[in-house]
Amino acid sequence: MMQVFNSTINQSNDLWKRERYFRLSASAKAHKIKTYRNWSDKGLLILCSTLLKENKLGKQGKINVTYGQQNEPIALEVFKQMYNKDVLNCGLIVDVKRPWLCASPDGLILNESGTIEKVLEIKCPISCKKKPIVDSNKNINVKYLEWDN
Repeated sequence: MMQVFNSTINQSNDLWKRERYFRLSASAKAHKIKTYRNWSDKGLLILCSTLLKENKLGKQGKINVTYGQQNEPIALEVFKQMYNKDVLNCGLIVDVKRPWLCASPDGLILNESGTIEKVLEIKCPISCKKKPIVDSNKNINVKYLEWDN
């Protein structure tokens, strides 16, 4: 598992894609499960077939992913400076007890002693390209985000 982690630090390489292919990933598939609304037998069959099918991004999907890839390094630097934290680059993490589960966080936040404190996931939605994700009145401009004080 450590070899996969170390060999996939530059996410989206061939090994990263191959290792994620048959696993439930925290980003794509888990998000589909969490936001799914039709829990009938028929709905669950549709969800299963969706999860097992390889989806092509399409033109807008590629634009969205490119926007995120261009802006995530900037957001990471802002985060590190704003919170004065060291962040370890992260490869694919495969759950040892449940190897069908995986995650590719954007980083592991280290505390002052250099041990892992938290997991960092950065999202740069293109829908907020010209507006804040959360505005000054705490209105959320991303439908899947919740405000937690």
